[in-house]
Parts: sequence; structure tokens; C-alpha cells
Amino acid sequence: MVSDPLRDLKRRKKQAWREVFSGLENPQDPHRLFENTAALVRKKRFIRIPHVMDHLFALSRYQHLGRPKWDEEMKFSFALDRMLVHFFKRPFPEIQTIIDLEAMERTTAEIPQQAVLLTFHGSFPSLLQVIFRHLYAEGFIVHDRGTDRRRDMLFSAMRALLDNQTVFIAPDSGFGARIRYGRVCQANVPFATGAAFLAYETRSYTGFYSLSRTHAGFAPEVIRGPRCFDGESYESFETRLFDFYAASIEQVLAGDPRNVGLRARWCTYLENGIPHTQAV
Repeated sequence: MVSDPLRDLKRRKKQAWREVFSGLENPQDPHRLFENTAALVRKKRFIRIPHVMDHLFALSRYQHLGRPKWDEEMKFSFALDRMLVHFFKRPFPEIQTIIDLEAMERTTAEIPQQAVLLTFHGSFPSLLQVIFRHLYAEGFIVHDRGTDRRRDMLFSAMRALLDNQTVFIAPDSGFGARIRYGRVCQANVPFATGAAFLAYETRSYTGFYSLSRTHAGFAPEVIRGPRCFDGESYESFETRLFDFYAASIEQVLAGDPRNVGLRARWCTYLENGIPHTQAV
């Protein structure tokens, strides 16, 4: 039997994380989420690219925290994102225990029907998907299921929008046949354009969907995005939407470090965008 290198790599990574999580007490208990995250931080060093952290701190609006405290919060956010990915990426009955319910209700009331909600892989997207499913039973989440499924996926998303449902999509995932680049924290980042196509063709509302941490738990937030106007060309709308998307991501990355759960892809994007003299 021929070995599959990609499958072998995924298996080794899964085993490595299993070893990291060993020793945590009831890691699937939402009541112990933050306690177990703190234990995880003590076990593993999460920030492996110091110059990326230097770059983000230089752009941060939270420099008043001081670098040691900022680093501490970033490490905790990284670990928290890994906990959410491994143990809370599917709906669970006690979701209310870690959610700021008042903020969630307020945000939900602000989201119109027939909306395309854009998120990115840097603000606890796994939990955000769970919250989306909790709020929008008939909503549609766009997943990358491979090149041969892209057309079917976008068609299903468009049908949901035409039925006055809400669609959840992460353009930074690279899902889509066409890519454009946006400028985020001085880095050129690839965005798939499917979200713009969906919103333009259905004349839907758009918004940037993210999570922040409050004293009461995680709070979903939505910033209203552009909507195409009568007679606007697709090219004009796509530019406006992705300028808004890139600016919204930068607001998160340069904001409260408690809300920045960067995935590996974003560390790579940012590393590639750092001027050479700063990276060495």
C-alpha cells in the first residue's frame, strides 16, 4: 500500500496535539474552558514566530498594556483557539455557559435577513460557526469541499440568500475559482471572491462577523458592510467589499489581543509581509 504523505502529516499532527492535550481535566467541559486553556499555555509555547509578534505589536492599538501583558494575552488567545478547534467545533448543549447572551441577542437583532456574513481565520472561527448554527438553523455555511464542489456550494448559498436566509463565509480560506489580494497589516493577503459574487447577484446585505471576549463570555459582533447600489458594476462592488473586509480584519489584528486567535495561515501571510530589515 502506497503511503499518502499529506495523510501521514495530518496523522502526526493529530497525534502531537493529542499529546499536548493529555493531562487536561475534562477538556470538553465548557465550564472549564478557560481554566484548561491556562493549563495548556503552561504546557506549550504557542508563539513560534517572534518577528510576526513584533510586527503586530508595533501596529497594535493596545500598546498601553505593555509588551509582556500583550504577549501573555496573545498566547492565551492562541491556546484558546486550539481548545475551541479540538473540543468545541460542533454544537453543544451548554453553549450559553461561554456566550455573552445579552451581546448575542443585540447583535442578532442588528443582522438583516438575506445577509452575507464574512469572517476570517483569526477570531475564533470554529466557535463562531457553532454560534451561527445556533442562531440560524436555516442559514448556510460555505465550506471548501474541493474544486469540483465549488459551483454546487455557491449555488446552494445563492439559493439560501434568495430564500431570505443568512450565509456565513470566510474569504481568506481561498474558497473560490477567483482570487484577489487585499492589504492587511502591510501584507498582501489572498481572498476568494465568492462572497462578493453572492452579495452582488442577490443584492444582499453584507457584514463582518467576529467574536470578542467580554466579562460574560464570547460576544459575536457584526459590522455592517457595503451593499451594491443600483447600476453599480460588479468590479466596483467587489473592490468596495474587499477593502471593507481587509480593513475589518486589520481592526481585529491591531485590537484587543484577547480576540486574536491567529491560525497558521495568518502567521504565514503576515511573515511574508514584514519588510526584510524587520524580519531579521
